[in-house]
Formats: sequence, C-alpha cells, structure tokens
Amino acid sequence: MPMRDNSLSEGSTARRGRRLLLVIVAFAACEQPPPREARPAAVAAPAPVAVVPGDAKAAGPGGGEVLARTDAVRSLDALSADERRRYQAAVAEGRRLHGTRDYEGAVEAYGRALDIAPGQARTLSEQGWAALFADRLDEAAAMLAGAEAAAGDDTRLLASILYNRGRVAEAQGKTDVAVDAYQRSLRLRPHPAAYRHLTGLPGGTRYVFGPAVRGLQGPYGSLAELCAEERRLSADQRPAIDADTFSCLHDASQGLAGPAVDVPRRSRLPAPWTAIRFIETQPSAFGVRIHAALRTEQGWFVLPDTAVLSRGTPGMEERPTALSAHSEELVGGGAAEMVLEVETQWKHHDGGTELESERHRVEFLCGIGPSGRPSCTGAIPRATDARRRARGRVLHTRWAVDREIEAGTTLILGGDPEKLDEPAAALLGRHGLSFP
Repeated sequence: MPMRDNSLSEGSTARRGRRLLLVIVAFAACEQPPPREARPAAVAAPAPVAVVPGDAKAAGPGGGEVLARTDAVRSLDALSADERRRYQAAVAEGRRLHGTRDYEGAVEAYGRALDIAPGQARTLSEQGWAALFADRLDEAAAMLAGAEAAAGDDTRLLASILYNRGRVAEAQGKTDVAVDAYQRSLRLRPHPAAYRHLTGLPGGTRYVFGPAVRGLQGPYGSLAELCAEERRLSADQRPAIDADTFSCLHDASQGLAGPAVDVPRRSRLPAPWTAIRFIETQPSAFGVRIHAALRTEQGWFVLPDTAVLSRGTPGMEERPTALSAHSEELVGGGAAEMVLEVETQWKHHDGGTELESERHRVEFLCGIGPSGRPSCTGAIPRATDARRRARGRVLHTRWAVDREIEAGTTLILGGDPEKLDEPAAALLGRHGLSFP
C-alpha cells in the first residue's frame, strides 16, 4: 500500500464537495408554503421544524440555552368547554395576527393557547414559525424542538415541523442542521418547498452519509408515481431552456449506468423483498441522480440520491461504475437484509490527457424491523482510489474500510485512519445497528 498523500486525499474530499455544487441550481427568491396537509387551516404562511426527537433545547443568546416548554402535555379532550373555547380563540388570534404580519403578537397569542393546553405539537409549530418571522430564532428553535418531540406518529405534521426547523437553522446560519432537517422532512413527505431549500444549500442533496438508519420514501404503487413526484420536486429548478429535459428511467441499466447495474431477479430475493431497482432521473441537462427502489408487498420504497452526478462540464466526466444489490444476514431474527453497493467514477481530462480521476464505493444496509417498513443506513464508505497528475508524476491514493457485524446489533468499521480521508476516518469504530 503506498504512503498516504495528505494533499491528494484531503483535496479529494474538497473536490467532491465542489463538484456537488455544480448540480445545485439557484432558486427564485419567492417562497412557497409547506405541504397543505401539514398546515393548520387558515394559516397565512407556511408551517413546518427540525430537531433530533427528544432534544428540547437550543442555543440561546451568548451561547446559553433556551428551553422548550416542558409543561406536561394536556389533551384537548380533557379541556372543559370554557377552556376549549379560550384555547381555540387564542389559536385563531395567533393565526390572524400572523396573517397581518404582527409576528410578536402571534407568538404571544399561541403562548396563551399553550398555557391552557400545554404540549400541543401543531400549536408549538405555529408558535415557532411565528417566532422565526419575529426574528426570535433561538426561541423558535426551542419551540419547534418541543413540537417535534410531541408530534408522535403524525408523519405529515412532523414533516412540516422538520421543514420549519430547516428554515430556522438556515436563518441561524447552521447549514448542517438545516440540511439534516430538510432531508428528514423529505423522507416523510416529499415537497417542492423543502426540496428547493435543501438543494439551495451547499452540499444540499438527499444523499445521507454515515451509518445512521432512516426510513425510506413511500410506499409508491408504481415507479411511475415516483417519476411524477421527482418531476414535480425539480420543476422550479429547471430554467425555461431546460423545461423539457426531465427524464426518468425505471431501470438505470438503460441509461448512464448501462452494464454497471447488477440486481437479483425476483426469484432470487428472500421474502419479503419482491424487487430491487436502480432508477435514473435527469432533472436538468446538468445533473443525473440515481435512486434505489426496494419493493415489498406494501409497494415501492425509495432511497433517494444514492448518487448525484454532474454533467455537461467541459473536461469533466462522472458516471456510475457499479450499482448492485445482494441479500445478506446482518441482524438476524427475521428477513434477510439487502446490501446496496454504489460505485462512481469522476475524471478530469484535458484533451486526451487524464489529469485527475477518483473512484468511490459506498454501501447502504437496508432491512425491515418491527414496523414492517424498510429502512436503510446512509452511505457507508468502503473504498476510494484517486489519482492526480502533478509535476510530471502521478500521485496515487487508495484505501478501504472493512465492515463487520457483531452479534447482529453492532456495526464495526475498521481501517487505517492515516490513509482514509477525514469523513471516512470519522466513522471508524462501533455503531449500533437496528431497523425500526
């Protein structure tokens, strides 16, 4: 194994980030509301936030903490007739004041409603949204943290709350938090507003890096439904000249990937998996996205943006070199899991001379737990091979990450941290692994 060239390895990571920006398109300044179903009736402005479930605090002014309301949740069914009337009147007043752009007044009105019925997720979300417009950002983050913790299994409301959290984090300049919030919102309910804000941020794609397990989009009755949704999500990103360039291939082997696609037939899949596909979408002339679709009896579940490739840049070439899937016993005690492998290659050339090339291989571990719905890890780095021509010689970096499952509950990633790039090295060690 050659000695590590730090400048090549670290530059490799930076260039991947810069290339990702090539496929990000600037968005119009006008704002759209969040999903209609996720908004309370009669709200004049959007409504959704993002915080890790159970996190009830946010940074306050000067580095202190602003705590979300921790009053015991009181069910609306437990209110007396008079309390219900006053609660509804306070919420209506908050919405009215928000509509007139009296955001401070709206925050206070929602506060009066929450004094009567603490812990109402929708009202906390509306209060946090008003606090954002009132420029009370730390309070908004805390309110929305409380809203997320109280949202329970209401996925549409939670998607809206996560969207709001992303908006607050954007206003605070916390890009990583905003990206995470929008990603989680889109997994629950894909919506153009969340997608536009996500892809408008540096590094903002639905591609998730690391071993944390997340649910998938879906289920979809058909892949045509997915393609229609992808078209809608990317519609306002295409300039007028590209209005008709959107395409969606149900089988990526018919597109850019070609023979790189290798997935098992249905007869070779263990139950409850019934089909695996890689989907290729081209939202504009400048980018291609590869998505993984896994089908069970419930329908198609989708892991979006397993690869995001830039196109149309002179001297640059980027393509998938391997898209494969196989079953593997990982956690045991149920259905076999699916391992998705994605390898991409990027080349920079000048005429017939190759100046740089990078090949990256990652895998996603997918399984079905007690919920009955598939979920997958983010991208787990497995190997990189990078070459760069400099001063008449070729600098070469090559590394690999070993993956082991211990006792069906622990994912162990091993490798030489001196050879790995920083994002991969940060993942070395032990990680809990379970599918909800």
